[in-house]
Amino acid sequence: MRFLRLLIMAIVTQVFSSSGTWTVPVGVYSVNVECWGAGGGGGQSALNNGGGGGGGYALLNAFSVTPGGTLSVTVGVGGAAGSAGAGGTGGASSCAGISGTGGGGGSSAGGGAGGSFSGPISATFAGGNGFGTGANGGGGGGGAGDQGNGSSATSNIGGAGGPITGGNGGNGGHNSNPLSAGFPGSLVGGGGGGSRSGTGSFTGAGAGANGQVRLTWTVYVPLEAKVHKALGLDPKLPTLVPQGFFDLQLPQGLINASSATPLTAMTVQRISTDQPSLHSAASGNAQGVIIPLTRVRLQFTVWAVGPESHMQAHLVLDALVNFLNANSWNGGVGFANLVVSRRVALYQPTQPPIYTGILDARIYNREDL
Repeated sequence: MRFLRLLIMAIVTQVFSSSGTWTVPVGVYSVNVECWGAGGGGGQSALNNGGGGGGGYALLNAFSVTPGGTLSVTVGVGGAAGSAGAGGTGGASSCAGISGTGGGGGSSAGGGAGGSFSGPISATFAGGNGFGTGANGGGGGGGAGDQGNGSSATSNIGGAGGPITGGNGGNGGHNSNPLSAGFPGSLVGGGGGGSRSGTGSFTGAGAGANGQVRLTWTVYVPLEAKVHKALGLDPKLPTLVPQGFFDLQLPQGLINASSATPLTAMTVQRISTDQPSLHSAASGNAQGVIIPLTRVRLQFTVWAVGPESHMQAHLVLDALVNFLNANSWNGGVGFANLVVSRRVALYQPTQPPIYTGILDARIYNREDL
């Protein structure tokens, strides 16, 4: 018999902090790509120097991929701190034809420009500029993030801030005893602070922070896994066997107690799936909300081995019924899970005896959750 599988959606994210390759997982056909450019380095010379610019940000939604294929990921490296000259430009981060470019390096002529973006982008934000020269080293610009642009530095000493997912610029070098060097930018993409000159000497500058690439895709998880996860979190079931022996293993759904007495295991199998149906639920709206539902028949089989295995099978079935009555996967639209039948029988004349408890249930699952 061919069993139908109802799939639910889950979001997976992978962050690259260095260059590499991503292999497209099975069943994945599109991916969202985000690229943060690296920050520029602060300048250093016998003059006061500007801070580096923050890295830019680029987003590409729903880039088409093929399972088993690969994407090359390049993560920009932060611009080097200046050494008797301008700071280095931050490296660009790129993937799938888009790029978040790095911030420019600071120098004695001024602060580095904030990074930008390129490619067939869905959304973009720019890095902040580093501050120019003055009585102290200039602050670095903030790196851009998915929530907005990086801020530009506005003082000789203070580095600029970035949004939640963008790094802050480093503070510029300032007059202290001894002279303080410029600070590096913080992750992700913050520009480095510039150096400050002193009588016959000058301080060091800060390097820019590295960029990153983030990939986000959708995977589809069987309803059985949704049930298994809930079973593993349910406070009632672990009390049926000695604490510490109730172990959940996915994806096949074997709940296994390797050394408990009596030994208990459970499997979950899909028996049938009804065609999806639409349910109209009132939600402060005269026309209601159309909600897709599917009714699935699952069979829970409890395997109990040991002197008290007959009673153990009954206890587990009791807990399963309570569990199904207390849990819902239909988004609260009013359909309760239905227990169709339950039974306990001797599996075969073995020593120790093996009893099976079988529970058939119809479960309503809301497909859009």
